[in-house]
Amino acid sequence: MGLSESEELAASDSGTGDLLYVTDLVSDNQDALEFACELAEKRGAHLELLYVIDPEKASSRPDGQMGIQYSLEALARSLRNLKRNARARLLFGHPEDVISKRAAETRATLIAFSVGDSSRKRVQKALIRNLAKTCACPVLMFSALSIMKMRSSIGC
Repeated sequence: MGLSESEELAASDSGTGDLLYVTDLVSDNQDALEFACELAEKRGAHLELLYVIDPEKASSRPDGQMGIQYSLEALARSLRNLKRNARARLLFGHPEDVISKRAAETRATLIAFSVGDSSRKRVQKALIRNLAKTCACPVLMFSALSIMKMRSSIGC
């Protein structure tokens, strides 16, 4: 089975901007995070873990938002403890707009999403399709199953 067009772009395109890893803090697993780190290193990019809260769809509970920020920072800290260069950013707004804007601000070389079997998978795929149309950099969606295939094809 061959790579999709976005996977081929991710494998061949290199740059010096950021790799934005958009997380929902649910679909992440160690393999997905490690793969995102490897992609960033391979591309000479900084890894930014990005979580977006859409105020229209989320309750405005500051304690819940603080919990998300804490989890995001803990994730970045755990990667840094493994000698990985990662930082965390919690942003607010419509996800497509916020991610597009952040990608432009950081001159992102890639936007990556790990998709699992969560109930949000359909919404994530629609977001990814829209970002692929509007962003200047490639957008990559991967699952645990696709990581092995991509690692072998790009030398990670």
